[in-house]
Amino acid sequence: MVFEKHFQSRIVHPFTTRYIPMKFYASVFLIFCFTLGIKKGVAQVEQAAPKAKLSSEAPTLRFEELSIKDGMAQASGNTIMQDKQGYIWIATQGGLHRYDGYEFKVFTSVPFDTTSLSDSWAWAMAEADNGDIWVTTEGGGLNRMDPVTGKAVHYRHDPNDSTSISSDRSFHPLEASNGDLWVSTFNRGLNRMRADEDGRFIHYRHNPKDPNSITCDQIYWLSEDSDGQIWAGSDNGINRIDPETEKITRYLYDPSVNPFYGHSQNVLSQYLPLGNQGIIWLATGNGLVRMNKQTGDHQRFLIEPNNNGINPLNFIHEVKADPADPNILWVGGPGTGVARFDMRTEQFTTYRNDPRDQYSLKDNIVTSLHLDRSGMMWAGTTSSGINAFNPGAVNFRNIKNIPDDPSSLAPGIVWGVYEDSQGSLWVGTDVGSAGDILTHFDATTRKVKRYQHNPKDQSTLLSGSIRVFAEDEDGQFWVAGGVGLNLLDRKTGKVTRFRHEQKRENRGRNAIFAIAPIIADRSNLWIGSVGGLDRFDTRSKKYTHIQISSDSSEVGPGIFSMMQDPSGNLWLGTNKGLMLLNSSGNVTIVSAYNPRDTTKISDNSIYSIVERKAEPGILWLGLTNGGGLNRFDTKSGIATHITIKDGLPSNTIYGILEDDKGTLWMSTNNGIANYDPDTKQFRNYGLDDGLMALEFDQNAFTKGASGVLYLEMDLALLLLNLNI
Repeated sequence: MVFEKHFQSRIVHPFTTRYIPMKFYASVFLIFCFTLGIKKGVAQVEQAAPKAKLSSEAPTLRFEELSIKDGMAQASGNTIMQDKQGYIWIATQGGLHRYDGYEFKVFTSVPFDTTSLSDSWAWAMAEADNGDIWVTTEGGGLNRMDPVTGKAVHYRHDPNDSTSISSDRSFHPLEASNGDLWVSTFNRGLNRMRADEDGRFIHYRHNPKDPNSITCDQIYWLSEDSDGQIWAGSDNGINRIDPETEKITRYLYDPSVNPFYGHSQNVLSQYLPLGNQGIIWLATGNGLVRMNKQTGDHQRFLIEPNNNGINPLNFIHEVKADPADPNILWVGGPGTGVARFDMRTEQFTTYRNDPRDQYSLKDNIVTSLHLDRSGMMWAGTTSSGINAFNPGAVNFRNIKNIPDDPSSLAPGIVWGVYEDSQGSLWVGTDVGSAGDILTHFDATTRKVKRYQHNPKDQSTLLSGSIRVFAEDEDGQFWVAGGVGLNLLDRKTGKVTRFRHEQKRENRGRNAIFAIAPIIADRSNLWIGSVGGLDRFDTRSKKYTHIQISSDSSEVGPGIFSMMQDPSGNLWLGTNKGLMLLNSSGNVTIVSAYNPRDTTKISDNSIYSIVERKAEPGILWLGLTNGGGLNRFDTKSGIATHITIKDGLPSNTIYGILEDDKGTLWMSTNNGIANYDPDTKQFRNYGLDDGLMALEFDQNAFTKGASGVLYLEMDLALLLLNLNI
């Protein structure tokens, strides 16, 4: 039987055929992920948790689905395991699945074949010491299956044999370090089969009159700690069993209640940190619990506040450790979806289905989590198979448009981004025939405002693309792009426009790609355009054109990037190579592509220039048209070329930003590259790392005052906060 999933009013019970009423909560999106401070609180026992981080503020995860379309026989993911060979095993309602990274092999019950699985409805697996797979089933008891031949030995309940397994509704197997096998059941307690007594089971049942009995007969996940103690979650608290003495210690047990699946008394799975820290983390029906293994003292952390003592969003099935950060835990549950818990802030970040995002979690009813040896996390669901994600993508965040939400980023392709001196963010987007929009996220008021060209109002922005920004010595705010320069009054929202007249000598000068205050006099701006270089006096509002080409009738060269060094030199990235305007006002071509001279730059189109603080006189150039990354020594004039063969993901580079550690972050046509010039090592980031797209564009990249890096990513803005 396959459970039917009701989206509107009820959620399928993953373990029985009962239905639990549930209200589905829509994810809340907030765009102030660059400045918003989350209210923090110290969680206490049974205390309502502080507000969870909102979805758009959360580090971005990209969920990849494996389901029926990929070869699964049935789209549930009850539990997940990886064996010693690296295969991923998935227990489903339609058979036991083995995945090799390319295709599935499905093991099922075959009529009249007593060597096949006893039941196609598999609940969980464990790998035996010899490589066999222990498989629990809904109605067929326990199986020991040879993964090579697929032949299985069955262990069934026999009412006439007190040493048989106590129930055919078995859930979780655990082969302990001493070789004993422990098996939980849904209705008749816990079973133990000693290593040298195959087929003979010892039963542990609940007896309300015996304090040394287990807390109840519905038992869930099992774990073994570093002392060899067995932990068994149940509908009513958790049990610790000493295998030597068979002494049972109960925790979180309340004999006054009659709990059921989904009750706050449920303890489903456990995580035991390495190093015997004396702490166990518990996934419960009412949030995540941190408990002292000796005293039972505990703290409860809620994903969302409870309403009359319960909230389906706090129902958790499994808890797993982050592969890289010991302060991070990941949880999944039938109401929770997937959530990330930070022990330092005691806050959750939730990940739930967003129908507008094809890479969001496909199904909020998460029944299981598994971390494989490569660091990927696998989330099993009730109806969307497996959703895999990379938990290492925790520093990437996306700002994107949310339809019908005026407080989100305006729609369209991102062409420009700037963080101003007040900490506010400005983003220019292109909506095609609908025009261009400037979105302002005010860091002080937390309000969002959009600016757009209005042909009937001369005090609005010019109509073209919005690419670059600058603030002058007097605090005036300048916005430039495809058709000219705008002076935007940030208090009134009024704009004063500046455009060159349509004359032959002004060709290309309104198509602006670079702008920066002059270091020696910040009341003046350097403006780079398709038409070349201009000096603009922000007080007199007058342009002075700097003649670069020896031929005054020639347009340009086009200037795509600029960098001022401490000596007052202005380095120009153009479509004709690297140029220098020195402090004396002389312009020279410093390096241009020459196919016969490998000491020259490898392409003439330079979209970004960076001088690292640790390397004065060394320029890092981002080149397009296959040029890759160039290291240019301003003293020797020699360029060193770094390309795909050296580790770059693409030879087209749009933006380069230096982080606070001196490494370079580059946006390319194939994701993001991080390069350490000192070690000459690359770390490249793609879709699995949380990027929404691989292709980036020019202009839209900047570094904020706090060290946050902003990079355009097609229809969204990517934030990289390396200080998290």
